[in-house]
Order: sequence, then structure tokens, then C-alpha cells
Amino acid sequence: MSNGKLPLLEKVRPFLKKIIRFFQFRRKKLSLEIERIISDFQISHDQLLQENERLKAEEIKAHELSVLLEAQIEEMNRVKALESQARNQIIELNKKNEMLSKVKCEMEQKWGFIKTILSTEIKKNSAMEYFSNLMQNDFMEFANNESSLAAEAEAVITMQSVEKELEMITGFPDIFGKCIIALAGGFSCGKSSFINSFFSNDMIKLPVGINPVTAIPTYVIAGKKPRIRGYSNCGGSFEILPEMFQQLSYDIENEFQYSIRKIVPYLALSAELNGLDNICFIDTPGYNSQGEGEKKSDWSSTVEAILQADSLLWFVSVDSGGTLSMSDIEFIEGIDIQNKNIYIVINKVDLRPEREINSIMDQVGESLVSFGINYRGISAYSTARKKEYVYANLSLQDFLKEQCECKCMTQKKIINKIDSVLDNYQETITNNIGILKERKKIIHSIKLDLIELAVETTETNLDYRLADLQKSCDYSLLEQQLLALKKIRNNMSMAVSDIFSSLNECKAD
Repeated sequence: MSNGKLPLLEKVRPFLKKIIRFFQFRRKKLSLEIERIISDFQISHDQLLQENERLKAEEIKAHELSVLLEAQIEEMNRVKALESQARNQIIELNKKNEMLSKVKCEMEQKWGFIKTILSTEIKKNSAMEYFSNLMQNDFMEFANNESSLAAEAEAVITMQSVEKELEMITGFPDIFGKCIIALAGGFSCGKSSFINSFFSNDMIKLPVGINPVTAIPTYVIAGKKPRIRGYSNCGGSFEILPEMFQQLSYDIENEFQYSIRKIVPYLALSAELNGLDNICFIDTPGYNSQGEGEKKSDWSSTVEAILQADSLLWFVSVDSGGTLSMSDIEFIEGIDIQNKNIYIVINKVDLRPEREINSIMDQVGESLVSFGINYRGISAYSTARKKEYVYANLSLQDFLKEQCECKCMTQKKIINKIDSVLDNYQETITNNIGILKERKKIIHSIKLDLIELAVETTETNLDYRLADLQKSCDYSLLEQQLLALKKIRNNMSMAVSDIFSSLNECKAD
């Protein structure tokens, strides 16, 4: 039996017997042969059924294996996806690690920079120390006691700029004897890029950018070897690597939440300057207006640089309108620019069509004339192309050449600045003494008139009132101030002379 059914031979056997009976004996052999064939067929049929069952079992097994394989493939794909995700995460982590390593390196550089500043050995100059002592004690005490000078704030700023200039010269003797040109103007008007356009090579560049960059006033002079030095507020100096120099912007101040200028008031950069060996540029922070915090510090730094300079390059950028703004006018009018050569540079003119350049220059020139600001010339310049498109009165190249050939008498200039301030004090005090003397004469004349008119002054307390008036006209304190002023003048003149004598001795050595 196969699968519970009668075998084929058993089914056909009764029919075969009937056939055997029907046929004669001879036909029995045929019946047996048919029976054998059917039997073989039965065997084959059973074998096929068994094979079919086996194949079905294998099919089921294959299906199970297929399902398992699909599950394994799915698992493998999931693992591959996780692996890819992990690989991407590793890549991202590596990027973050590289970024953190870079930040760590930069922070180590910056903190190393701060450490260098704070550990800088103080360079002492006895004559400079004496002048600073005169400035901080004698002069400031005198200025606090004398309050009648109309432009007292400007006088103090001028004296402070003299002190800083002397500190600069003693700490950075290379500036001695050079013509100083201050670069001023609004934020991002191309002052730093302008100086960069004169460098002979690209080894050192002033930091530039769309946002305000120059955080510390930088003195730039010609030198055979590129070199950057920082000068601490204690009088010491230190070397700065170009990589660190590029980071000295407002960004670093924002990171430290501290004004670097408080400990590094200025930087000095020397590099090859094309034909400008006798010039010292001062790259100042940009300004917008006199405000609070860093804005006020930028304003003060720019004012001090201009007061120190022999000449002024004022920058106007065409991408901010190409005109002198009212803040520009107010700034120029608010500082002492007497005896200073002012030259106007209209920068980035390559951003405008050439047909508009002359019109821009005319507008700037008209603004200067209308506000009574004297200037040597106006140049339409492109720092990107290192090209002067057009100029008025005097070309930029001729102006710089003129300044380069100018013999700068630094010591005399400083003495003149001191004398100018002290002369204003002396004139004010002398005028006040004259006014008080005149008042005393008037009071005395009134007394004589009362006596002549026989007016009884004792009964009306006029004697006491007139005596009080005479006391209020006492000018002995003002005379003491004149003596103190004379002493300050002599001592400061002697200190300045000693400073420059020490510089000359250093050069001789």
C-alpha cells in the first residue's frame, strides 16, 4: 500500500483474470507480461511518489532555509546599515576630534600668547620712567588743580599721546626718525589691505576681513626680515608668530571677554615695503562714533595715533557710499590736525564703474571744502588691484614720496607738543591773573571813591564786603601754579632730552 490506496496491480488483477479466462491458454503469457509491466510500473510509480515526498520535504526545508536566509540577509543588511552608520559616526567624531584638536591647539596658542605677555621682561629706561612719573604725578596733579583751561580734556589726551609715543620710541627704537603716517576711517574701509598692497612678499600680512578686524594699533615699518613684535603695557616686548598675529582680532577679544589692548597697547611689524623705507604706517582700529566700551577704546586709539602722526591718510570706502559721512567730518573736526598733512583715499573704487569715480571724488572734495578741512589731495585707489585710477591735486604716490623724503625731527616735534599744551595753560593762568589784578584795581578804586564821597563804610559793612572781594581776587595760588608749570616744563624737557640721548647711545652701540 502506498499513501493508503490499493496498488495499481491489485486494482487491475481482477480484470486480468477475466481476460485470462476469456482468452485461450496461449494468451496467458501475454497477461503475465502485462502484469509484470504493470508491476514494474507500480514500483516506478511508488518510487516517484517517494521521490515526490522527499522533494516536497526538501522544498519545505529549502523554504525554511530560504526564510532563514532572508532573515539572515535582512540581519546582515541591518548590520551593514549599523556598520555604515557607525562608520559615518566615526567620521563625524574624527572631524569633531580634529576640530576640537584645532580649537585646543588654538587655545593653547592664545593662552601661551597671554602667558608670554604677562611673563615678558620689563625693559627699563630710567629717563622714560622719570618722564612717566612727571606725567602721572606732577602734571596730572597740576591739571586737576587748574580747571580753567577750556580744552583741558584735549590737553590731557595730547600729553598722554606724547607719553605713549615716547614709550613706543624707547621700546621700538626703529621708529625713531621715521615719518609717521596714521591710517584712519570707518570699519572695514580697507586700511589694512592698503598697507598689505605695499608689501614685497606674502610672508606677513595684516589681518583683513569683512567684519572689524584690527583690534590693536599696529606700527608698520620697512625691514629686511619679516618680523612681528608685541609691546606690553609694562614696557617689555616679545616675538609674535604670523599664525598668532592673524588671530589678534576682535574675535580673540570676544573669546577672552577682555580687551587685549589693556595689556598689549600696540604691535610692530617690519617687512619689505616698496620704496617706503623712511615711513612708519599706523594701522588703527576702525571707528564709527564715540560710544561706550570697545567703540570708545577704538575712538581713543585712533585719536592717539593721529596725534602722534606727522600725516594722516583718511579712508573712505565706495562700498559704504563713497562719501564723507557726518561721523567722518565730526571726527576730523574734533581732533587737533593743525600742521598735519591730510590726504584722502577713496578705496575699493574697482567696485564701481569708472564713469562714477570722478563724481565720487567731486562729492568728497566739495564736502571737505564746505567744512573748511584742508587736504593735500584725493586718490581714487584700489587695494585689490594696487592701482590708482585718478587723483586730485596730488597723486598718492607723490604724497607718499614727499613724506618719505621728509626729515622727521622727532625730539623737536615732541617738545613742541609739550610746549603747546603747557603754553595754553600758561596763557590761561596769566590771563586769569590779569583779570584778578584788574578786579583788585577796581575794588581799590571803589574804596577811594567811597572815601572821597565821605561814605561811612563801617556802618554799612562795606569794609567787610570790600575786604572779601579783595580776598576773592587773590592770585597768589595762580602764581604758584605758574611756578609749578615752569618746573614741569623744564623737567619734562630734560627727561625728553635724556630719552633721546639714550636712544642715540643705543644706535651708536
